[in-house]
Amino acid sequence: MAEVRYLYVPYYHVKDSAVTVSESDYQEYYNENKERFKSEHVRDLNYVSFTVVPSADDSLAVREILEQLKPGLEKSENDSTFAEVNSTNDNPYARYFPSELPPYISNEELQQGKIIGPFLDGGTYKLVKISRIGKDTVYNARASHILITWTDDPDSAVLEANKKAAKERARKLLQELKAGSANFAEKAREINTDASAQKGGDLGWFTSGMMVKTFNDAVFGATRTGLLNDVVETQFGYHIIDITNVKDNTAYWVVTLAEEIAPSDETINATRRQAELFQAEISNAEEFKTKAGSQGLTVMEAKGVQANDRRVGVLGDALVGGFITAVLVAMGSRLAQLNSLLGPVLFIICESAAVLGIALFAFQLGYRQTRHWATWARANDWLRAGLFGAVRLGTFVLGALVLGYAGIHLPQNASISIGDAVISLNPLVNSIAPRIFRCCW
Repeated sequence: MAEVRYLYVPYYHVKDSAVTVSESDYQEYYNENKERFKSEHVRDLNYVSFTVVPSADDSLAVREILEQLKPGLEKSENDSTFAEVNSTNDNPYARYFPSELPPYISNEELQQGKIIGPFLDGGTYKLVKISRIGKDTVYNARASHILITWTDDPDSAVLEANKKAAKERARKLLQELKAGSANFAEKAREINTDASAQKGGDLGWFTSGMMVKTFNDAVFGATRTGLLNDVVETQFGYHIIDITNVKDNTAYWVVTLAEEIAPSDETINATRRQAELFQAEISNAEEFKTKAGSQGLTVMEAKGVQANDRRVGVLGDALVGGFITAVLVAMGSRLAQLNSLLGPVLFIICESAAVLGIALFAFQLGYRQTRHWATWARANDWLRAGLFGAVRLGTFVLGALVLGYAGIHLPQNASISIGDAVISLNPLVNSIAPRIFRCCW
């Protein structure tokens, strides 16, 4: 065992006035910690979004899918298998108690073998079959209540008096309800303080065991609907109970085939064409805002977008690389349509800058590996970076020339489509070229 003694002086014990920091101290600290003060380049963007909405034809096409399944479902003798094979939704074959039945199944339709639909439920078409009606081990019942409470008191005598008064009030109201001189739902809304007040005291369907014991026993012991003969005491107060449905263990096995209404390829392409035409008719920020306003589009703003962000404004999982590609397509297509060499020239300049960035990256990578300037002398690194850059530059020069030719000799829409194709080659080259060079070396 060793004994260690140490002295600890916390920073806050040293007064600020005891230390003088000069400009050179700040500069020295900054020079030694430059990496900590670097901030990533950001951009502020304005953009519009063209939402793809399913058309009426798309809706009819989805409905037709279920219409074609309907005869087979009607004749099916193994509904669970039919549901699993022909449905894209979760739990296409499920058991329901009366309290769990979805709202689109009415009591009149609860007949074994009954087919419902196809019908529209939100953005989904559904086809339903009541496959089987049977008995389960679990019982359900439905009831309404009016709760008369008492005021707690630490004095047992006072508490008993309060409980007695509450019971007398509850029994008096029960007699009025039986005589028809009072309305149950109105009194429940007036007296109850729980969630059932808004529903006229209706507690809905509930399973045996869900309520406190005395209340549960009273409801599930009832053999007929209507008001119970006497009030029921629980720790919450005195309940006047109206049985809506006596206990029942009926269960329903239901097939639900669901198909979500989704836009077809035609609808998606039509929306894309709208976006392309919008893009082709603007050349500056002012035209962008004016055009958006005339088409009823909302101009949205994304501030501080970084190069590796996966979101742009409200657009989820929108890679900024894809966003920049869209901007390049807009610029290239527009400049090409002006029958000007400026478009190809600008593209070549941009790509040359990218090649320079590749060369600097190659140097930086080598420098990190060896930590000395001798990496500059490694011809292998230079050759690799140079070839990679040459391939990228060559493909982009060719693409720029194609854009220029398209703008001069082809219709507007055709030049835009070619612009899309040319720009899409750039990330492809970025992806493939490094693999080729890794194989060569």
